[in-house]
Amino acid sequence: SQLPDSPSIEDLAGLISRLVEDNRRMAETTQELSEGLSESHKQLEALNKELDEAQSQSLKDPLTAIPNRRAFAKRLDENINSTVAVIMFDADHFKKVNDEYGHLAGDAFLKMFSTLITRNIKGQDMVARIGGEEFAIILPQTEIIAAYNLFVRIKSVLKASELVLDDGTCISGVTASFGVACHEPGMSANDLINRADTFLYEAKNAGRDKVKAAGL
Repeated sequence: SQLPDSPSIEDLAGLISRLVEDNRRMAETTQELSEGLSESHKQLEALNKELDEAQSQSLKDPLTAIPNRRAFAKRLDENINSTVAVIMFDADHFKKVNDEYGHLAGDAFLKMFSTLITRNIKGQDMVARIGGEEFAIILPQTEIIAAYNLFVRIKSVLKASELVLDDGTCISGVTASFGVACHEPGMSANDLINRADTFLYEAKNAGRDKVKAAGL
């Protein structure tokens, strides 16, 4: 817009010089903005990573590092309208372990207990610590007979296992009681959990070290 008013070479040279300087400043500003945007992206990625880690930790039991009650409820809600089996179970006579060997031994026992269970289920299955010595498992796409047979086998694996403490003390003959239930039409997540709980208490009342399910 200033060109018509620049009749001389000197005027044109001055105008071009100002344009070059304006362009240089604009390039510097653009570079600064680009660097700031890049740094913002890095910060955002770091924040997203921290958020993912926090969300992941909020779904894990801090002692055993397996999913917790919250994660269990979330997964069950996702599977409740399909063929799914739920197993409620706990370690038999766990209080005796704490009383005889101490709470550190009890913690080690629960870690071993959860590890043994986790090693004996499939990748799509979820084992979760509900609280104390109480655990639960979700078996997607699993019928009642298959779930029952699986935990009869797992019960035997537990009983044959041993836990060697740091001081050399060996805890053997680990047993657990299991209640197995399978989703039926019209059941809510709480209905399914309560039914599995009912069979768990049946297993305990029958002398523990048992797997109980409807008709089995």
